[in-house]
Amino acid sequence: MKNDWERLKLVLWQKDVNANALARALGKSVQTFYDIKNKPGIGISIKLAEAISSLYPDINEAWLLTGKGEMMINNGDQISSPVQKEVDLLDSNATIAIQAKWINELRKENKELAQTEAVLRYKLSLFENAKNQEGGKEIN
Repeated sequence: MKNDWERLKLVLWQKDVNANALARALGKSVQTFYDIKNKPGIGISIKLAEAISSLYPDINEAWLLTGKGEMMINNGDQISSPVQKEVDLLDSNATIAIQAKWINELRKENKELAQTEAVLRYKLSLFENAKNQEGGKEIN
């Protein structure tokens, strides 16, 4: 369907707000939206989708993340049985896509934490070596 920036533009249009206003309402920098627009590989994160759908409960969080399904949640609509099966299938596929995106984000965060841990362990070993070397010297 549409890319992340196009979906974000639709939200801005639907809610009649600009990127600055939405960023302020979400406690984000407007740069977040410009990164989604201009940087390849940067998309709507799960946290951003959750924040938008919390602010606008009628915006479909799964649609924000995947582009599948409908943008707006219409709780009062009655759907016939064959169509309901199709919607359920889309919902389960969207759920799987959301979970896959979440897993990828967690893997990335885990990798960053592992790198930070390695740096901190290295700095700690340097500190301990320096401390041990000073421990052998007498202070006058």
